[in-house]
Amino acid sequence: MLNSTFSPRVFSLVFAVVYTLDITFNWPMFRYYPFLGKFSWGDLALDPTVPGPLGPSMQWFGWMGWAFVAALVTAAIIPKKIGNRIPGVVFYIVPIIIMAGAYIREKEFILPVGG
Repeated sequence: MLNSTFSPRVFSLVFAVVYTLDITFNWPMFRYYPFLGKFSWGDLALDPTVPGPLGPSMQWFGWMGWAFVAALVTAAIIPKKIGNRIPGVVFYIVPIIIMAGAYIREKEFILPVGG
């Protein structure tokens, strides 16, 4: 049943776009604190009841979580017939736009400063 309705084309596009938005706006579904070995739905640095040093939180898992859930739900809702109508060129254009946006956002870390 899932194979006849699930659209991998829609899944891949939605996953890429939502993942990019998650990173850009820092919207993790959850955070992982490797120093504590603990997952958290929120930022433990804002919780005064957590004792001791927290160390940095890893948000990548949370970004992947939102992207996966959004892409899965969208690909399950949009019929495969509609997903198959997406032109192939979109699968080249969207990643190029995402990479260009990432370069613009991160160019201060890529290009040398000063002269």
